[in-house]
Amino acid sequence: MHIGIDGTKGGWVYCFMEGSKIVNIRFFERFVFFPRPTLVDIPIGLPKDRERTCDKMARKLLSRRASSVFTVACREAVYQDSYEKALEINKAILQKGFSKQFWNIARKVREVDELMRNNEEGRKLIKESHPELCFLGISGRILKSKHEKAGLEERLEMLVQYIPNARKELINISEKLKIPLDDLIDATVLSLSLSFKLISVPEKTEYDEYGIPMQIHFPVSSSAPKGGIRKNCV
Repeated sequence: MHIGIDGTKGGWVYCFMEGSKIVNIRFFERFVFFPRPTLVDIPIGLPKDRERTCDKMARKLLSRRASSVFTVACREAVYQDSYEKALEINKAILQKGFSKQFWNIARKVREVDELMRNNEEGRKLIKESHPELCFLGISGRILKSKHEKAGLEERLEMLVQYIPNARKELINISEKLKIPLDDLIDATVLSLSLSFKLISVPEKTEYDEYGIPMQIHFPVSSSAPKGGIRKNCV
C-alpha cells in the first residue's frame, strides 16, 4: 500500500492505494505517519541561508504553472508566530520575502518538519512531491489550472486512465467529506505516482542543517514523452 497526502482546509487528506485501486481516502486534522511509501505536497527540508535548489528547478519544469511552487521560508522564519516577523527574518537571512499563501501552510510545514527531525523511519518513507509535477510526469504535458473547470476535467480524465472509477469516487467523497475536489485529486495523483518510477530534482540530494533531504520527487510514465522532462532535470 502507498499513500499520497495533500493539505486541505483544517488538515490533511490521505489517499491510500494498492496498485491502481483506491483503498481509502481519509481526513486528518494533524499529520499522521503511516509506515508506508508516501508522497506529500509540502516542503520537506528547510533552507538555512539560500533558496532551495529543488524549488528553482521545479519552477523551470512547470513554466506557466511555476507560481504553484511557493518560495519556501528559512527554518527560523517558519517557526515565528506572525507573518510580519517571519517575513522580516526571512528577508534578513535569505534576502527575499515569501507569499502569504506560504505562511498559511506554515503550521503544516512545522508538523512535517518536526516529524522528519525526530523520526528516522519517516525520513526513509516520506518524500516531498508536487501534484503539478506528477501530472506533468505521467501525462507528459502541463495541464490547465486546477482552479478552472477545464483544468479539473483534464486531471480527472488523466486519473481515470489508471483508476477507472476515480471520477465518480472522488466526486462522491468530495460531497460526503466536504473536501475540495482539487485537494482530493492532488492527493490521488500523489499516491498514484508511487506506482511509477520516480525521479527527483535535484538529482543529487541536498540536505538541510538537520540532514533532511531537500528534493522534490515525481514520476515519469513510460508512455509519456519524457525527453524534455529529463533534459530539464539535470
